[in-house]
Amino acid sequence: MSFGKPVHQSIAEAVPGNHVDVVEYLLRQNGIEAPLQHRNSRGENVLLLAARLCNPAMFRLLAPRFKEGIHQTDNQKETALVRIIQHSSVSMDRYESAQILLAEGGATGDDCFEDGQ
Repeated sequence: MSFGKPVHQSIAEAVPGNHVDVVEYLLRQNGIEAPLQHRNSRGENVLLLAARLCNPAMFRLLAPRFKEGIHQTDNQKETALVRIIQHSSVSMDRYESAQILLAEGGATGDDCFEDGQ
């Protein structure tokens, strides 16, 4: 199905590799819901992995399909939105990526930080 690898492994490699076309293909496969739920050893889901690069196209694909992952945190208690906000680049991609997550997750700025920062 997906290049001989388990789907969760394929999507976990495609997202941080910024392979939007591969992710789009994988999202069309039957049974993709379970691989979207997968977390790596650092507690990162696909949205947290995507936040490393802040590609809005990736968030447009993933966020509608994995809304429950928008508020999930990694082992450091960070959400994808927190990672986007803290990302070192200054770009419209960060802004657009954050907007997508906020729109899809129904979040407010207060949802980003547990302690209300």
